[in-house]
Amino acid sequence: MSVRAVLFGLAGLVLIPLAGCDREEEPPAAPPPRAWVEQLDESSRGERTAIELSAEGLRPDHLSALGKGGEAVERITLVDVPQTADREAFDTAWRSVLPSLPNLRRVTFDGPVSADVFAEAGTPPLTHLNLPAAAMGSSGFRALLAGRPSLELLRLHAPGVRDEDLAGLADLPRLRFLHLIDAPLTDAAVPHLAAGPALESVYLDRSRLTWEGWEELHRLRPDLHLHADLTHPVGGH
Repeated sequence: MSVRAVLFGLAGLVLIPLAGCDREEEPPAAPPPRAWVEQLDESSRGERTAIELSAEGLRPDHLSALGKGGEAVERITLVDVPQTADREAFDTAWRSVLPSLPNLRRVTFDGPVSADVFAEAGTPPLTHLNLPAAAMGSSGFRALLAGRPSLELLRLHAPGVRDEDLAGLADLPRLRFLHLIDAPLTDAAVPHLAAGPALESVYLDRSRLTWEGWEELHRLRPDLHLHADLTHPVGGH
C-alpha cells in the first residue's frame, strides 16, 4: 500500500467522527440563584416580606417566580444586575409579575428596565421606586407622576426628562425624596422643584442647573436639602 493511500485512510478516520460535531449544543439555562429560590419559598409561606438579593446571576425569566410570594411581598431589592442584560426582556418580566404583588411598596432594581413599566395600570401603589439604571423618557415620567400619588421616594436614571415634565411634582402630596440622574434639567425646572409640597430632599446628578438656579431654589424653599453631584450647592444644607 502506498504512503498516499495510508495518509488518505488516516484522514478518513479523523473526519468521520467529526462529521456530526459541526454544531455545538447550547448549554442548559442556568438555574436561579439559590438565595432567590429560598427567599421566594419563605415568602410563599408568609415568612418573609422582603426579597433582597445581589443578583449577578438573575435573568428576566427568573422574575416570574416572584408571583409565588403574592400578598406577602412588600419590598424587592435586586442589585448588581448586569447592565448587559436584555432590557426588553426585563420590561416584559416586570409587566407580568407586578399585578400579582398587591402589597408591594418598595422596589430597588439597578438592572436595565424602562421605568414606564412602573407607571402602568395594574402596578401596586408603590411608595419607594429606586431605578438608577432605568430608561426614562418624557412621557413616561409624566405618566409616573400622574399615576403614583403614593410615592415618597423617587430615584431614577432620567436622561429623557425635561424641565416641563416636573410640573407634576406639585400633585404628589407624599413625595419627600427626589433623586434624578443624568436629567438635563435647567434653571427652568426650579419653580417645579419648589412646588413639591412634601419635598425634603432634591438630588440632581449631572444636571444643567447653574449655581444661580440652585440659589433661587434655596430662596424659594430654604427647607430643602439640596445636592448637586457630589457637592452641596450654594445655599444647600
